[in-house]
Amino acid sequence: MIWGFPYVKVYNIFLDNYNMSGEVPVLFYDVCADDYASNEVMSLRGNEPDIVVWTDIEDCMEVHEMAFRGGKRLGQRDIQKWFSDVKDTDYTLIGQVDNVFVYKLNDGIEVDKTFISRKTAKNMTAIYSSSKSKSTYPFEGKGTVDNPYQISSAKDLNKLRDLTNKGESFAGKVFIQTDDIDLNGETRWKPIGADDDIPFEGIYNGNGHSIKSLNILVEEKDVGLFANLNGTVLNLNVENAWVGGENTGIIAGKGSGVVLNCCVSGTLKGYMGGGVAFNVGYVENSLALVNLDELPMGSGVSGYYTCTINNNYSNYADGIDEDSGDVIDENTLENLNNYVDDYNKKHDIKLLHWKFENNTFMLEKTVEGDIKK
Repeated sequence: MIWGFPYVKVYNIFLDNYNMSGEVPVLFYDVCADDYASNEVMSLRGNEPDIVVWTDIEDCMEVHEMAFRGGKRLGQRDIQKWFSDVKDTDYTLIGQVDNVFVYKLNDGIEVDKTFISRKTAKNMTAIYSSSKSKSTYPFEGKGTVDNPYQISSAKDLNKLRDLTNKGESFAGKVFIQTDDIDLNGETRWKPIGADDDIPFEGIYNGNGHSIKSLNILVEEKDVGLFANLNGTVLNLNVENAWVGGENTGIIAGKGSGVVLNCCVSGTLKGYMGGGVAFNVGYVENSLALVNLDELPMGSGVSGYYTCTINNNYSNYADGIDEDSGDVIDENTLENLNNYVDDYNKKHDIKLLHWKFENNTFMLEKTVEGDIKK
């Protein structure tokens, strides 16, 4: 499969046709609706193209945002972030002429020929960074895979929330939780990424630890630990949560992000919701033990057909409702851990294995002192 960004220019390059007389898929900055771009990201994450042809038009997105949107981000930023995250690990540059770059998926087939016209050429449009990014933050660590920012207390978690809600997306930054966190003393805890234009875009690795007694009740839509998630949350236990509002999810409310290998328990109250997340890109290899008695339109795992879900389980599953995941049975533990094993063969940040103790499912913690992955 060959995929190009932006579609219009790549399509015309292939056909040597600049008259625009044909019907072509259009994905070019403000011509494209934001929700179309978000849906495209979900498709790309689920099925990475064999070839990506990327036309670099440096600063073009910034110009569109300032000229036509008053500085508000374009939906294509989600596509930019996807490729920025994977281009150095999942792809190899095999061709470059002027501002057109061609990348091949690392699928085990050796590359025997490349054509790079300038070794120093950089694809700037495919490098995602937050416009408000800072070099240092009030956390231990450096925000990298090998040395993540450390979240060890409710105070640290509140710092992450406050910085995000002030406009810092943390795009490309990695966080790791190093201890269990109890929020029991805080009622009506304010979510991370509480504004539509301020998503969390980093990676939050729970490291097998728990966030306990999360208590959220807000009047806004799209409610969760992460209200607006365009990044990834993985390896996190959320225990005994109480989340109320419209369009609720214990871990995430909305966004194009990923919830991966997480375990949640608690109560959702309001109008619509999903035990793990309401409306995000993907929910995978997660499990929910939730109470939805006061949620008229609720599902065990995700909101009604709003997420792409894979290998999830909940106490509300009945074999009919897809968004409640699969039924929890004697095969669940093995299925969860098989997914972990397959995932860990391909990725640097590792998923943690699952255990079943005291009649409940939980994630294993890493070895004491190991905060890397």
